[in-house]
Amino acid sequence: MSPAPSQTALTEYRFRLLPYLIALLLAALSASAPAPTPQPAPPPGTPAGQLLLQAADTPFSMRVLIVAGSPEEMGRQLGRQGATAIRQAAGQAWRACGLSRPDSWRACRARVAALRAILPADLLEEARGLALGAGVSDADILLLNSVAAGAEGAAFAAWGQATLDEQIFLGAASPLALTDPAAALWVMRRPAMGRPTMLLSRPGWLGGWAGASAERLVGIAIAAASADRQDAGLPAQIALRLALEEAAAPEEGITTLLRMRHAGGAQMLFAGERSDAAGLELSAHQYRRLPAALDTLITVGLYRDAGLSQTQTAALPAEEIAAAQARWDRGEALARANVGWIGADKALLALHELAPARDSVLLLFAPAAEQIWIGPAGNNLLNLHLGDLFSSANP
Repeated sequence: MSPAPSQTALTEYRFRLLPYLIALLLAALSASAPAPTPQPAPPPGTPAGQLLLQAADTPFSMRVLIVAGSPEEMGRQLGRQGATAIRQAAGQAWRACGLSRPDSWRACRARVAALRAILPADLLEEARGLALGAGVSDADILLLNSVAAGAEGAAFAAWGQATLDEQIFLGAASPLALTDPAAALWVMRRPAMGRPTMLLSRPGWLGGWAGASAERLVGIAIAAASADRQDAGLPAQIALRLALEEAAAPEEGITTLLRMRHAGGAQMLFAGERSDAAGLELSAHQYRRLPAALDTLITVGLYRDAGLSQTQTAALPAEEIAAAQARWDRGEALARANVGWIGADKALLALHELAPARDSVLLLFAPAAEQIWIGPAGNNLLNLHLGDLFSSANP
């Protein structure tokens, strides 16, 4: 008869067995772990997914991401659909933080903290959803959104006596790389509560540099270099989104902007289906209405107000200011020569004159007709119908 094992032997046996028990437990947990949950379908009447819009007789196309639900749900959907591009953009943004100057890491973290403190609760919730959907941190998403990033380029508006049949046009010309799907796309948000909007945006962005609302209010944000900046303010692309969500007419859009704190320089223009266009130029601590002439508005990123201009001379080389002023002069002369005859074709011609480069992207809204034209200059443009886009996932 074998002697009973001692207490010491039993203890040693248990310790030798413990790693095997842990391994078996981990294997069982791994085998029973659920597969990644597919993106849930939104409620009926609010389809989510992607559209690919193709212009006739040209290889140019654009993606439209359609998301719906609560802010977090919309963020998750956007994060999943743009995960690769978002992760790449976040990595590039953090690397740029480490290359600019010795204290730039601290400056980037300060911008992230400042944006977190000022973002409305629903946008902060969407940012968290974006991070979860893309597999990044919410700090990554906030960094991508912390830079004031209106479109570089020019904008043009015409209405009333300047146009045929008193139509309303608002457009922009920008060197934005529309052919790169990671650089630009349309994002349509159909929130469970609130006004649907469609924004020309980038992966990971909460806002956009141009857009429209279901109320047929359209808006454009043009970048304006300025030495008057602050972290504790909203970037132009987010300010534009909030204005389109809250306002139903151009003057309401301006009033909405005036209630915000802004991060830096921008020129913001709005147009509606039944009213004049309106514009505002601003920096972190100053603002002035953009002056209209003969029912037209023109901007090329140069401040028209003398006080705001002083903040720009320290931020832009003199040759860039001179080149932009020359483009403004050409656009103004063309608009003046065509007053009373401006239709979509002449509005696009004005944008050609204002464009900062020959291969700039042209964007034109005609909100009363619910039309959008967009594409690289010199090519057939995509022609979208706003009503179809807002009422259905299949324009």
